[in-house]
Amino acid sequence: MDCQAEVEYYVYVLDESATIAFLINPDRRIGGPLSAKGAALMAQIDAAERRVCTSQTDKLLKAVAPYPVLIVVGETASAQTTKLPPSLQEAGYTKDARKIGCTKP
Repeated sequence: MDCQAEVEYYVYVLDESATIAFLINPDRRIGGPLSAKGAALMAQIDAAERRVCTSQTDKLLKAVAPYPVLIVVGETASAQTTKLPPSLQEAGYTKDARKIGCTKP
């Protein structure tokens, strides 16, 4: 049986003035550069993100050392899938074909 499919072609007309401006240069972001208060807030956020991982890294590495498997349970957005695997890799836990696995419920 010979079947033919009807294919419709669409021409999209996009209004460039309605698009979102994604800018890489932080000094040219929408609304202008960050205020002093905004810059201070960003600095606090960056420091907190670094502190979360570095303050617990030693404890994590000591906990992992004696066990072949360690299950880490944390609240949503507590960096267990974004910060812990790189820390383990930097400490050499992926040598000898060992794996670091992350799952989400």
